[in-house]
Amino acid sequence: MAVPLLREEKVIGALVIRRKTAGEFPEPVIKLLQTFAGQSVLGIENARLFKEIREKSQQLEVASQLKSQFLANMSHELRTPLNAIIGVTEMLHEDAVDLKREDELEPLERVLRAAKHLLALINDILDLSKIEAGKMDVHIDSFAIKPLVEDVVQTISTMAVKNGNKVVVDCAADIGTMRADQTRIRQALLNLASNANKFTENGTVTIAARRSTEEGREWVTVAVTDTASA
Repeated sequence: MAVPLLREEKVIGALVIRRKTAGEFPEPVIKLLQTFAGQSVLGIENARLFKEIREKSQQLEVASQLKSQFLANMSHELRTPLNAIIGVTEMLHEDAVDLKREDELEPLERVLRAAKHLLALINDILDLSKIEAGKMDVHIDSFAIKPLVEDVVQTISTMAVKNGNKVVVDCAADIGTMRADQTRIRQALLNLASNANKFTENGTVTIAARRSTEEGREWVTVAVTDTASA
């Protein structure tokens, strides 16, 4: 007697038994063999799935190793030249101070701030332990709002001139401080301002900062608007 092994209405095998003497198989034996056939299909399917999972796990392990190796290489390739830029810029800044070259100080300070900001972002992005843990740390501290806005304006000023744009700052001198992750806030504001300038020509990009109180809590709102292409 042959009992087919069926999976999704497809025959994947058969359970075959033989009698030593001629005759019919008892009904209980037939039902038992049908049960065995069903369990056999489950066993075969589980074995197939286990094999696939093991193969996928091996592939993921190799991919994880390649990812770690790539990030480690990128960490070195990005940090090394960036640290060199910071070092050389600091030396040039010191020389400009010693030689009283006032016109060179502001551009060098701008390069230095941008390079250190980029290095901080790279350190966060390429931190393998944070990536593997699936998290990113947030560093909360108090910082002045006005200098941060002015720093972003100075960073995009060259791009603004290239597109014929005017950058307007609407931020009170006494707006004070805020508590947040300064690196994240600066990057978000820089992204918004850069995009506004990118898609605007011969227009105006406005960066506004306001302090308000709602339901007994103080809020700081920073907004970037543009006139698009004029």
